[in-house]
Amino acid sequence: MESDHPARFGEDQDNRANILNGHCWPKSDVGKRASPCRYWVTPDDPQKSWDAYYNRISGRRLAEAALLWGGIEAAGATEETVFALDFVHFGNNRADVDNLARQLSEHYSTEVSARSEANYWNVIGTTRPGGICLTKDQHAAWVEFMVDVARSYACVFAEWTLEAP
Repeated sequence: MESDHPARFGEDQDNRANILNGHCWPKSDVGKRASPCRYWVTPDDPQKSWDAYYNRISGRRLAEAALLWGGIEAAGATEETVFALDFVHFGNNRADVDNLARQLSEHYSTEVSARSEANYWNVIGTTRPGGICLTKDQHAAWVEFMVDVARSYACVFAEWTLEAP
């Protein structure tokens, strides 16, 4: 997938490593340090921090889905348009990533690959060589499902593309 693909949304490059590694600054540095990490994992309640992080990811992905669908409609695509759908999830636990890939392989072609960052892996999935038709609501529901299924394996739904071949 090319990084400048017009229908690609997702991955928060600046924050991924700090969040998944559970990195946090001392409380005395909060608000003082210019860090690429905007999501603080505090020692007081890490589960609350994770929940807030995934809620932000979900909100961001759903907003991106709405923008993407607006572009699709503006380009003349309809609910009858057949799309090739490609997506990427990532995680820092190989077993979790493999389990996510296994679940998604029930409906998609998937593969697991190492990322350039040490101890991170991608789940790369696609509908190719086939395709799917989606309504606006089905697209949003699919995005929501991908965020939720990634979360269930401690992974992140990073990006997706829709292409009308």
